Amino acid sequence: MRRTRIIVICLLFLFPAFALQGQDKKSITGNFDNYSFEHFAQEIETNYAYHFYYDIHELDSFSVNIRADHLSLHELLKKLLDKTVYHFAIDSLDRVFVTKGFIIQAALPAGIFDNERIKIDGAGKTWQIMQNHPEKIN
Repeated sequence: MRRTRIIVICLLFLFPAFALQGQDKKSITGNFDNYSFEHFAQEIETNYAYHFYYDIHELDSFSVNIRADHLSLHELLKKLLDKTVYHFAIDSLDRVFVTKGFIIQAALPAGIFDNERIKIDGAGKTWQIMQNHPEKIN
């Protein structure tokens, strides 16, 4: 009896975590006509597991007029911000960065943590370090 209670309690705590995990993958459907960008971002944050970061003054005059029918957030923002001066990036923690005029990269380039590294010593010599075996390049 006690074991059953413990299992039920554990399942009750784990179930919301699985529900939220599935929510991240949901597509967005909605009619966002005559929304300010701030209102649009609040709607997305309220209904989906995303958080927006942007300068409110840069987007205060940006009007949102878009319909979404089962779109990912990436597809929706691409459609919304296409042919404007605004850019966006979504990182692995579902943080959405919106910028004006410049593009940011929310992820590190592929291969950055490979075993091959370049190091410049104090004398200005360049070394390539491969699995702890330095080899002089110049």
